[in-house]
Amino acid sequence: MSPASSTNIATPTNVAPPTNLAPPKNVAPPTNLAPPSSVAPPPSRFKP
Repeated sequence: MSPASSTNIATPTNVAPPTNLAPPKNVAPPTNLAPPSSVAPPPSRFKP
């Protein structure tokens, strides 16, 4: 019965799913910072 307890230590594999850390890529879409170019057009209004 003692050896069976050892198998309990194998369950730690459940903690191996660090795939949850991969989602951070969702924060990589800094493309939202590209829109700033939209703020450049306003200066063109100053030309006229």
